[in-house]
Amino acid sequence: MSANDKPTHERGKCPACGYIFDCATNVDDATALPKIGDISFCVKCGSANQFDEHGVIAIDESKLDEEARQEIRRIRRAWMKTRGSEYAS
Repeated sequence: MSANDKPTHERGKCPACGYIFDCATNVDDATALPKIGDISFCVKCGSANQFDEHGVIAIDESKLDEEARQEIRRIRRAWMKTRGSEYAS
């Protein structure tokens, strides 16, 4: 098991809004635990963060590769639909 495969915290606090979450779900494998380097999406404010050895940290989305940025945009659009008129443009 490499350092990047080491499971990290399941609980955390969004660095953008302070929301405390008590679980994280992998969209490809609901039984997988988050690992260092995995992206986390805050269901409260819609920010993208990243798991590190202490929890989640803010990330600069512009530094991610295009595929990752597209995936975050896709997730954010779906999230906004679940929020209804609260985030309608």
